[in-house]
Amino acid sequence: MREPWTLALAKDTHDQKDVIRSSLAIRACERRGSWQQAAQLLAGMPPADVRPDVISFNSTTSACGKGRQWQISLGLQAEMRIAKLAVDLIGFNTCASACGAAGQWQNAMRNSHALCVQRLAPDTRTMNAGLSALEKAGEWQRGLSMASQMRRQQLQASVVTFNTSIATLRQRWDAGIQLLWQMSASGVAPNMISWNAGATAFAEGQHWSRVVGLLSSLRRRRLAPGPAAYVAGIRASSALWEVAREVLAEASWASCRLNVVAYNGGLQSCGEEHAGWPQALRLLSEMEAVRIEANTVSFNAALSACEVEGCWQVALQLLADMDSQPDVISFSSCISALQKGEQWPRALHLLSEMPAAGLRPNVVTLNAGISACEKGGQWEAALFLLAGIQPSRLFPTVISYSAGISACTRASQWQMALRLLPLHCIV
Repeated sequence: MREPWTLALAKDTHDQKDVIRSSLAIRACERRGSWQQAAQLLAGMPPADVRPDVISFNSTTSACGKGRQWQISLGLQAEMRIAKLAVDLIGFNTCASACGAAGQWQNAMRNSHALCVQRLAPDTRTMNAGLSALEKAGEWQRGLSMASQMRRQQLQASVVTFNTSIATLRQRWDAGIQLLWQMSASGVAPNMISWNAGATAFAEGQHWSRVVGLLSSLRRRRLAPGPAAYVAGIRASSALWEVAREVLAEASWASCRLNVVAYNGGLQSCGEEHAGWPQALRLLSEMEAVRIEANTVSFNAALSACEVEGCWQVALQLLADMDSQPDVISFSSCISALQKGEQWPRALHLLSEMPAAGLRPNVVTLNAGISACEKGGQWEAALFLLAGIQPSRLFPTVISYSAGISACTRASQWQMALRLLPLHCIV
């Protein structure tokens, strides 16, 4: 059976029946989010004796809004005025929603002003669209002002209103949490998006204990926040592996399937403390067990954990096992682990492999290589790497010269060390 909009496109709109058919087809396009077909149908409607009605314009505007075509939505509203059709509240709201979805807060505000000029009273959907635009643009002060305006106009806030307001207040996490507690008092039941926004607000304030407490409380109440809430908790506790592990355990108890971003947060916390590499390996194994593919960020976090303890054997194995493409950070972490393990030949070999992998060492990578040579008493190799920094359009750092001077000093190459000393002082 052919869709209504395909039947309408196949006919010319020369009578009122065809206009009705086209209007129904436009509404079908709106439900499907097919804004191109909706606009095409609307453009094919107006012979001299028949014009599209307000419903046709509103449906087309809504379809364009769902397709993030806010410019076309505004253009259709202008066409309605030219056609001397009164834009109703539905029309203003669909246009505001289009602007809100695209983060066009200035246009959303102009739309609200035009609504007032037409002596139409904004409703909750009007305000929600404006709040959505302000949230995407990070305009939290204006968001607070709009929320106050809703209270003054005694508009009933919906769950969408609260969720959008909490998300808007990312930089004012305390105000966002206050809104979350106000929801129940207002008779509005928080949903998964609400709890996710609340956890994110706590994370922005670096209140990891409150994030964990919120997640635990929700589990006891048999409420299921989404993965975003657990990601927020892990991000808030990024420097504390024990807390990150607790958040991961909460997700497991709640039977919430986490994504790679959540696991990467846990892996990064492993690199912030000593003896974190076994936990990093455990998390990588867990990711494999639940069929979440580790990416470059995952492996880099695990390599960083190995670097902290100088576990060069594990680091080399991780680098070899990477399913994703290693980057400069991958090599730098591994070379640094080799440097701490006094494995200068392996460090130089790894440096030499980078061009074949399409990678160019940065100053951090070269510094790790110079330090590895310094620890191995290889002053000539250290100076060779140091001399290669500037031709690579990089700038040596204090670490570069300090490692070079130390390598020369260890080998009793005092003259070379004295030559480097003035350069070290002017960095």
